[in-house]
Amino acid sequence: MGELLKTEDYSINFIFQDSGDNDYYEFLYTKLPYLLIFITQITLESYNCIVKINKHSFDHLILVTMGCYEALFVDSASQHITPMLKKELKGFLKCIHCSAPLQITKRSAPALYLAEKIKCKNCGLVSEFPLNWLLSMAKISIRQNF
Repeated sequence: MGELLKTEDYSINFIFQDSGDNDYYEFLYTKLPYLLIFITQITLESYNCIVKINKHSFDHLILVTMGCYEALFVDSASQHITPMLKKELKGFLKCIHCSAPLQITKRSAPALYLAEKIKCKNCGLVSEFPLNWLLSMAKISIRQNF
């Protein structure tokens, strides 16, 4: 359409927008986490309709998605997933090096959910934590309410 209307790569063309104004990013960044969770849920459900996903794998993906969102965007007093994990996995939350209790905190939860690693506050050791396997052994499942 010409050089005057051309935008940079990966940019949205706002013809009447002031080029120095970035206020649309504030709105986008506050809504983007909700959109990504919604897309993840829709993708999992759609795939599950085509090819049945193992129930433990499905539950793990939902729990990790919701747990990450909660750890990143919800204040500690309103969290539900992390306290539930602390309660259900209490017997496994011990450091393999110093036997100190491992804490799942707002800061450490994303690493636990995404990389299945947890850091001991006492000795500083970062340990592998088989969250997917433990969730399947603990018989934790996600219920769908429609």
